[in-house]
Amino acid sequence: MFYEDKGTLSFDLTKKPDTALWNTMIGEGGAGGIANSFLVSVVLRSKPESFVENGNVLVRIVDGNKKKTIVERQFGSLSFGKEGILYKPIFVDDRVCEPITIVVQTKTETKSARLPFACGE
Repeated sequence: MFYEDKGTLSFDLTKKPDTALWNTMIGEGGAGGIANSFLVSVVLRSKPESFVENGNVLVRIVDGNKKKTIVERQFGSLSFGKEGILYKPIFVDDRVCEPITIVVQTKTETKSARLPFACGE
């Protein structure tokens, strides 16, 4: 999450799936600050110093209640550094009141992560 009251990013929410993400836009739950947006950092791995021309990585951010895709990004040409790791960012704004599922598809696999955002009285 992007903390609007601090100007910093939170810890990796996918590493602590039981974090309470209730009313994060006012800093409640386990948010740790006021957050109305979040950054998805997709980590890709390949051979060190390689270039993949047709990588075809598809990332979808899906509303967990309506099962509707709210953000979709496709990454084609991928240039990996000497460590063989590449990070692709997606900033998602104003989507912290419904559960979110992040789905990453490559030619060989699909991975997903769920963020249980919720809002209410």
